[in-house]
Amino acid sequence: MKKVKSLWPIFILPLLLLLFFGDTLAVLHRTWIQWDQAYSHGYLIVGLFLFWVTRATIAQESLVPDRSVGLALVCFLGMLFAWYAGRVIQVRLLEQLAVVALGWCYCWTLGGYRFALKLLAPFLIVLLAIPLWDVAISPLQDMTVTVVTKAVEWAGIAAFIDGNRVSLPYGDLVIADGCAGLNLFLVSLTVGSLYSYLYLRRPSSVVYCIGVLLILGIATNWVRVFSLVVIGYYSKMQSSLVEDHGSFGWMMFAVVLLMFFLLYRRVEVSEQGGYAPEESAITIKPTYKPIFWVLLLLMSGVYWWTTHIVAPDIVGQKDKNKNYNIYSNLQEVETVPWKPNFSGFDFEQHWQLPHTEKTYVSRYVYLNQEQGKELIYYSNEIAGKYRMEIIPVPNDLYSIPINAAKVQTEEGVFVVIWSYKVGPWFAASELSAKLLQLPTSFLRERSAELLVIYSYCGSSSEFCGDGIQLLKESSIVGVVSQFSGVVSTSEK
Repeated sequence: MKKVKSLWPIFILPLLLLLFFGDTLAVLHRTWIQWDQAYSHGYLIVGLFLFWVTRATIAQESLVPDRSVGLALVCFLGMLFAWYAGRVIQVRLLEQLAVVALGWCYCWTLGGYRFALKLLAPFLIVLLAIPLWDVAISPLQDMTVTVVTKAVEWAGIAAFIDGNRVSLPYGDLVIADGCAGLNLFLVSLTVGSLYSYLYLRRPSSVVYCIGVLLILGIATNWVRVFSLVVIGYYSKMQSSLVEDHGSFGWMMFAVVLLMFFLLYRRVEVSEQGGYAPEESAITIKPTYKPIFWVLLLLMSGVYWWTTHIVAPDIVGQKDKNKNYNIYSNLQEVETVPWKPNFSGFDFEQHWQLPHTEKTYVSRYVYLNQEQGKELIYYSNEIAGKYRMEIIPVPNDLYSIPINAAKVQTEEGVFVVIWSYKVGPWFAASELSAKLLQLPTSFLRERSAELLVIYSYCGSSSEFCGDGIQLLKESSIVGVVSQFSGVVSTSEK
């Protein structure tokens, strides 16, 4: 009992991650509970991870920081910053990877590098539950479709297969991404790794064990999909498994695993119970408690700051931004003939250049950016790529970086100039605008905007010419200069 008490900082690690990084883990939770999708194995891997870490930790005599504690602390701070960066610029994958790495650096800091090396494998296994393996879905899906097509032909089932759609006389079945077998593939890799860690020592035995389990995982998915086609055919699509078959594959795989372990048994049993002999560590201090409180303070500080910037005074900012009109010489209007394909902004404003009915200025403001409500987002674009022709921008005309293009719409063709404003800075590229969110998070002004000038030039692009002449007009150059106000940037 005394030994377990001395290891409590490791045992409370899951609680600390839930407390300080709960929003990140909640996204993973929502991914893992989609039982018929590619990452439905998430909680199974978490269970194996907890078992593995608990077993390795109990075998540890005590937590003894060693001389690598400085490097470990740098690792911890680096991963804490990586999580913060992913949070601020809305890159979920970076957040999730950083949390996993942060947990490992935490163990390294408190227990020394030898203890951290023991835990490296289970932390790497957790990466198999992170949504970064989607690249494998397409080839696994193609293999499944090929095998199921051959099996349907061999079984003599009346079906028409077009791509990943299986058309039966009574309805259609789709071999979707969740049917690719990625979850069974990754779980096979996890189980094989854990089994090898516990019982196997020869590299050839490890490769054989993991290889056999990977083949079994892929083959089980093929049998599962083919079985669903057979069930759908003979039940005339009335079986409940046709619609809800998330647990069907897991039951089949559990049977396959049981048979594998009964037949394979323990090929090599280590007398050390799967652990290498303990080597003495060179210590710098016999206690970990001061280091633990430092780590706790660091996580608390980042959590407080992130919570603080994620919940700003939206109402106050909106009133301030909307009432502050730097385009006072322009006529504000309610409607405009064209808008970019952007969504999620908090408000928009539009102006018309004086003495013209063709040229407009628009501002789309994001007071608070969060996942799915972002200036730079996959669905946000000026126009579809087949409706837009990029125009080269003269480098010596403008004080801020801009983009220009001719955009074809149903109403006609517009020459469009746009720039991204993030905090006090301007950017022409989407990547730069995304990365600028990080330094902006430390400023008072954290809003982001899409600033657009567009002018109608006719029903066809032929009336626009090359568009460069419009970019050189003094009225357009003057409005772009008003964008920046007193702020300037050297980015082009």
